[in-house]
Amino acid sequence: MQYTRSVPHPAAYSRFQLQWSVTQLTISRSLRDAAKSMRMQNSCSKSSTGEGWCASIYANLCSLPLAMRRVRDARIQQLGSDDCCFEIWTPFQWKKVLWTDESIFEVSYGNIGRKVIREKDEANDPFCYKRVVLKASSVRVWGCLAANGFGNLHFCNGTIKAPDYIRVLEVNLRPSLQRLFGRKRYLFQQDNARSHTAKITKTWLRTKRVPVLEWPAASPDLSPIENIWRILTRNMAQRRPRNIKQLQDYLRQEWEKISTDILSRLVSFMPKRLAVVIRRKGDVTP
Repeated sequence: MQYTRSVPHPAAYSRFQLQWSVTQLTISRSLRDAAKSMRMQNSCSKSSTGEGWCASIYANLCSLPLAMRRVRDARIQQLGSDDCCFEIWTPFQWKKVLWTDESIFEVSYGNIGRKVIREKDEANDPFCYKRVVLKASSVRVWGCLAANGFGNLHFCNGTIKAPDYIRVLEVNLRPSLQRLFGRKRYLFQQDNARSHTAKITKTWLRTKRVPVLEWPAASPDLSPIENIWRILTRNMAQRRPRNIKQLQDYLRQEWEKISTDILSRLVSFMPKRLAVVIRRKGDVTP
């Protein structure tokens, strides 16, 4: 008998790792397609030597990994610019930030690491494979937090577009600010998702006089709330919710269970995170 372990579910990885792997996969496919097209073009040419083909394909391949380089350059350019003062911010200044983000949680965590028992000669037997893969039920969550505590946790249906995002802020932003900051000054942090950078969203934030923190593009590794999503993902994998209602209940319980000491440490670590990104020239932090 032989034991085989199934491939981990994508929810077992962090969202930034998935985004980075998709980017690398896209670039590798682009490299492959470029090499194929260049090979076809040069096969039709009457050149007797391969020097021209080698030079052209090398130049084309070197110009393709710009998607990853542009992300790094944008991050380091914004963090190192004169207008950006993140590098000199102290932990006390970072404690004035309200961190917000969305994440997706799925119900079927019981399928992670499922073991299958089969004979050695049944490695390629079609009866040992699952023929129909059903899409797991999921829920999209919006949450906010600060160094001194958690704000509201809001459950959304489907994709969050700009009008939906504005409704989420109308319901949850003011109560969270009153609970965490009172009348003190604050900065509102959000990533550069389309619903966040839409014109109607910017107009709404400007009308409500919400001070928005300019955030570098493709930088989920800098936000402390990503660590909280990772903690919740791990806790959901242990509790294994069976339906949407149970998943929402578990998420609320685990959201309120996380101690403020963890939040304070994560926010206090922001200067070191930025120093690592600048030292790595915009590359993803380990």
